[in-house]
Amino acid sequence: MLLRLLLLCLASASLGLPDNYLMVYPQSPVLEIGTNFTATCVIINTLEVTSDDLIWNLSKTTVPREQYKRINSTALSVTISIQGEEYEWLYCIAKKESGFVFTNKAKLTHGIRLERGYRPEKPDNLSCVALHKDQNVIDDLITCKWNSVGRQTKGVRTSYNLTVDVQGTLMHSDSTEQNFVQVPLKLFPNHMTLDIWVDGHNALGTVTSDILSDNAPKVEVDSLGPGRVPHRNFKSSLKSLIGAI
Repeated sequence: MLLRLLLLCLASASLGLPDNYLMVYPQSPVLEIGTNFTATCVIINTLEVTSDDLIWNLSKTTVPREQYKRINSTALSVTISIQGEEYEWLYCIAKKESGFVFTNKAKLTHGIRLERGYRPEKPDNLSCVALHKDQNVIDDLITCKWNSVGRQTKGVRTSYNLTVDVQGTLMHSDSTEQNFVQVPLKLFPNHMTLDIWVDGHNALGTVTSDILSDNAPKVEVDSLGPGRVPHRNFKSSLKSLIGAI
């Protein structure tokens, strides 16, 4: 762990980042609400302070020392509980009565923004419909909708992608935060195996809905859309959609 932190510090220094004497890792974390998080502050480029001189502030509140762990003379970690939906800043600060610290306050403070969110939950109640263009042709545009499940925060949004699998050929929708989408097909897949599913994803993970397949009851051909020509023999099932007329 310590070796990894030292390598990260060296990499940062090679990029010309620190004039700073403190660096906090990991950088820019996205954290799941209700979990614990550990950050580590590493002293670099100076011997004027040690880890015994460091404190942690969460926003403007000093974290109790009971939550600190001294790794060695140049590294100090802290573990905090992630609560609430708004982001906060976690700062590592050197507190020592010395002229060096007084004149280098800015370089002896380093912070990271803690973005908070929820893991995506499985979308449910996926259903899809295709419309007639005329008596003999089904539209090559499939419209699907689903129920979005779970909570979201401003900083960690859940997006959705729909996938249509026509006998191993995958067609994907654009990413959307809505609960519906349209997927154009080059040609409507009559008499072919057709599977459809939706993925929900954010910075904390990805989940996949149940798959609509050729025995699913929630994909249908709508023969009564505005300006469409009705066809009496379509059934309300995916088999209708793939050509079982």
